[in-house]
Amino acid sequence: MPKDDPDKKRSSEDFAPDMDMLLITAQSSMIVEGVKAMMSKDFSGKKLKVYMEAFKGIELYIKILERNPDNYSRLNRIINEDPDCREVKTIAFNLYKDKHKVLPSADGQTIEAYEIFHDKMKNAYYKSLISQTMLDLKNYYMLSGSLNEDNINEQIASDPEKMKSDMDKIGDTVSLAAELAKSGNTEISEGIKGRDINTFIIKATQILSHYHSITNNKTVAEHYQRLNNVHSKYFVIR
Repeated sequence: MPKDDPDKKRSSEDFAPDMDMLLITAQSSMIVEGVKAMMSKDFSGKKLKVYMEAFKGIELYIKILERNPDNYSRLNRIINEDPDCREVKTIAFNLYKDKHKVLPSADGQTIEAYEIFHDKMKNAYYKSLISQTMLDLKNYYMLSGSLNEDNINEQIASDPEKMKSDMDKIGDTVSLAAELAKSGNTEISEGIKGRDINTFIIKATQILSHYHSITNNKTVAEHYQRLNNVHSKYFVIR
């Protein structure tokens, strides 16, 4: 099949170094913006898109390295000349040095440097996502702070598919929050170590337990109720 056949789907093999250059220069400014937000400890929901693009951008560097290290070597001149790309590389390499006491030199070490950076940005993205989802949870609570069960029941009856989609997203975010809680990297609001993530899990699992009870998913409802009980006790102890 000719290479320029319009019916042929492109694969990673078709990406040339010049395309890689365009992609990483476009994403690097977003990575730098993500780093600035992370350094200022701004994990609010308004930074969600910034962290998502930064996360994807670092992932792009890793993919280029894994696909063809020679391509990355040829791109090094561009990376060193572009201020944003150079800053991304410097941050990744310094993170590697912080861990291993030496700068990366081999291809595998360079990949690891970007993977360390990727993990840090992933945690920032998770925190921002939790912050945004916490705001979304207000739709299911009354001003008094009590769960608005009547509103939830009405939404289940009027648009069950949308409600299921919304609950699935909240459930996914609870899993991410629990993962962060286990890692110990829990500070979203400065000075409130773990309390905001714990509060999110309590409120989200209360909604999810009620939702799954109403939709006859008893086992899932009990799972979220157990999770709610555990984090409610932790909250009281703390």
